[in-house]
Amino acid sequence: MAELIYVSSRKVLLDALDSLGAERSAVILVGAQAVHLRVGESGTAVVSSTTDADLSLNPHLLSGRPDLASAMRAANLRLRTDRNGHEEPGIWISPPLPGAPSGVTVDLLVADALSAEKGKRAAVLTGQDARAARYVYGIEAALYDNGPLVVAALDNTDPRSFEIAVAGPAALLIAKLVKLTERLSSGRLDPKDAFEIYRLLQGDVQAIAQGWIQAEAEELSKPVAAVAEGALRELFAADGSRGAEIAGDFARGRDDPVTVSQSSRALAQELLATLAKVRSQAYPSRA
Repeated sequence: MAELIYVSSRKVLLDALDSLGAERSAVILVGAQAVHLRVGESGTAVVSSTTDADLSLNPHLLSGRPDLASAMRAANLRLRTDRNGHEEPGIWISPPLPGAPSGVTVDLLVADALSAEKGKRAAVLTGQDARAARYVYGIEAALYDNGPLVVAALDNTDPRSFEIAVAGPAALLIAKLVKLTERLSSGRLDPKDAFEIYRLLQGDVQAIAQGWIQAEAEELSKPVAAVAEGALRELFAADGSRGAEIAGDFARGRDDPVTVSQSSRALAQELLATLAKVRSQAYPSRA
């Protein structure tokens, strides 16, 4: 069932990208589908799935042709409604699909640091429907740490593929750490977030550190990078850290939870040490 859900979510993502046309140059894929593209299953026995796709928008690159709301509707998506029947800004949902009877979503997101009105949920974008996109805190680093990848269908009968910007491993890791911190504090924990952090930590530690330092150098993403580093220390690098334990629990029954937890801590400690080393090289006067 999980694989079927993922096939359907990729189809809906491609529908949206197809409909966006030239505006694809203004989007950066973030979230779980970006994690899959960057690191795959990382040699683990756990196959995680997602029922959504997250597209970060760079407002400075939007042309307004087509406008976002029209493009989403042309892709057979509508704004999701909450329990009170109110449309939720930026969350576009499909009709029922195989493996996803409630539909799958494409979220149009704008980094919260670009918001002129703090606390406002709906993103204010020139020439766009006020509900087309939403502000999200934590994805700021993707504006700087990203690169082109081909996003292709997972259904052999669908020949479509698009080359778009995909968030780099550092930006994804920063966003996931911020998200996990927020969900732990709000009681809305999704254990998959912790496991995806573990998967990202298995990547090239030098490349992650370089991307992280780049995020620190940018005014918009520096604050979230600092929050994420604190979360990395507290939730993964420390003995008995909660994030590492959650990642292990998520793998239970498919991977050894103790091994996943211990590996998460070791990898987090390695990344922190590498960050310190890269900083000392980039800013020798601070060493």
